[in-house]
Amino acid sequence: QNASSKDTKKGPIGAAQYHPNLWGDHFLNYTPPPQDILYQQKLELDELKKEVRKKLLTVTEDPKGRLIFIDAIERLGVAYHFEEEIEIILQEFYENYNQKKGLYEGDLSYVSLRFRLLRQHVFMHLVVRYCWSIKVGFLPH
Repeated sequence: QNASSKDTKKGPIGAAQYHPNLWGDHFLNYTPPPQDILYQQKLELDELKKEVRKKLLTVTEDPKGRLIFIDAIERLGVAYHFEEEIEIILQEFYENYNQKKGLYEGDLSYVSLRFRLLRQHVFMHLVVRYCWSIKVGFLPH
């Protein structure tokens, strides 16, 4: 008698009792924004892409900063907008390696970032002439 009264309170067999949805009907009642708002967002996106493209193509004396900027763009997932510009910059890094060889060469983060970006973009990177040793430090081969 006691067991049957518990079964009737639970509901039919196999019916689950879930807590109310946190979002309610928010996504069921979604209406896309009006066309004028979408157009404004597209204009803003185009303006931001121009700004990033301009910053990418600005030649600076800081190659490490350029590589960090490219890395940030790739990590944000928007590099596909700037593939051509990134390829041009990395081609310059690849071709001008010997001219700027001494710059930042003692900086392991710069060397590894340059190596990773060039390798990631299918450049056959030059042989790494240095090794990093925890005990001794940065030594040439």
